[in-house]
Amino acid sequence: MRTYTLILVLATLAHLAAAQKNVLLEKFTNIHCGNCPNASLIIQEYQEEYPNLIWVSHYKQVSFDWSPLPNEESALLWADINVWGNPTAMFDRTPTGSDLITTTSTWLPRIDTQSGLPRTVYITFDNMVYDEVTRDVSFDVNLTFESVDQATEYRILAYAVEDDVQWGQKSYYNDVEGHPLEGLGEVIQNYKHQNVVRNMISGRWGTWDGLPETIEPGVTITKRFTHKIRYDYDERKTQIVVAVAKHHETDIMQRTILNSDIFDVSNLVTSSLVDEGRELSDQISIYPNPASHILTLEHERVPDLIQIIGIDGTVIKTLVPADKTSHIDLSELRSGVYTLQMRIGDQVGAKQLIVE
Repeated sequence: MRTYTLILVLATLAHLAAAQKNVLLEKFTNIHCGNCPNASLIIQEYQEEYPNLIWVSHYKQVSFDWSPLPNEESALLWADINVWGNPTAMFDRTPTGSDLITTTSTWLPRIDTQSGLPRTVYITFDNMVYDEVTRDVSFDVNLTFESVDQATEYRILAYAVEDDVQWGQKSYYNDVEGHPLEGLGEVIQNYKHQNVVRNMISGRWGTWDGLPETIEPGVTITKRFTHKIRYDYDERKTQIVVAVAKHHETDIMQRTILNSDIFDVSNLVTSSLVDEGRELSDQISIYPNPASHILTLEHERVPDLIQIIGIDGTVIKTLVPADKTSHIDLSELRSGVYTLQMRIGDQVGAKQLIVE
C-alpha cells in the first residue's frame, strides 16, 4: 500500500513538472488612454502565440469622465502598485528590476520568461454551478503543489472578468493608414472592452482562509467560492480567473503568482432564463439616464415588480407598476451607480442606472 501511494505521488509530481504554467497578464488601462486599444490588439496577437497567456484588464476611473468599467479593488490595486502610466501591465506580479509594471515594448520577453518557468502548483476546477435565478456562480478550486516552502505564505486570488463590455474609448489610431483602428473615430463609440475585471472575489491580494496552514507536496487541497454576478453584467461573457501567489505581509514585490487558470461561466448556463432576461431588459426603456430627480420607465409589458438595487445588493426602492409607464422619485438617492431590476413571472431583467 505504501509503495502504491509513493508511486502515485511521484507520478503526480512528474506530471506537474512536465506541464507548462499559465501566465497572468494584468493590464492597467482607462477609457482616455489613446494607446490602450492598440495595446489590446498586441495582447491578442501574443495570445495566439502563447495559448497559456491569460489576460485581465484593471480599469481606473478618471475624475472628469465616469465609466462603468472600474471596480473598487482594481482601483486600490492601482494605488498599491503606484501605477505610473498606461497602457502598462504586470506578469504574474513578478518584478522587472525595481518595478512590477512594464510598457508594451517589454511585454513579449516578459511573457516568454514567465512561460519558461516550471509549474509548481497545479490548478483545477470542480463542481462549477451557476444559479440562473440568484445569479450565484459556485466552484471548487483544487490546488496540488509540487514543492512547498513551509516558511512562505500562499494566497488564492479569484477574479470575475467580463468580455466585450461596450463603452467609449479614446484612440490615437483613427488617422493611421492601414491600422485596424483606422476610421473608427478619435473616440470609438461602443468599443468592446475585453477581459474587464468586474470583481476581485478574494480581494486584490488574495486569501488563504479555510485552507490548511501546512501544505504537503502532491496532496490536493480545495477551496470553494461563491460569487454573485450583478444583474447588469452578462454571465454569458463572464469568466472566472484563479491564481495562486506567494504572499509577503509588507513587501508587494514578493507577492509573485505561481500559476493561474480560467473557466467560462457561459458553459454553465443551461436554460432559457438568461436569454429571456435579456429580452425583458430590451423591452424596457428608462430616461433620463443619468438621472437626478424623476426617472421614467416605459415597458412593453407591465412588470410584476421593479426594484432599484445598490452595488452592495441592497434593495433601495421597490415599485409595483400599474401600467406600461412608471415614474420613480430618485431625489433621496445618493449619486452613484445602481441596478434597475424588473421581474415578470420567472423572468428577471436589469438595466444600469446612474444617479447624479
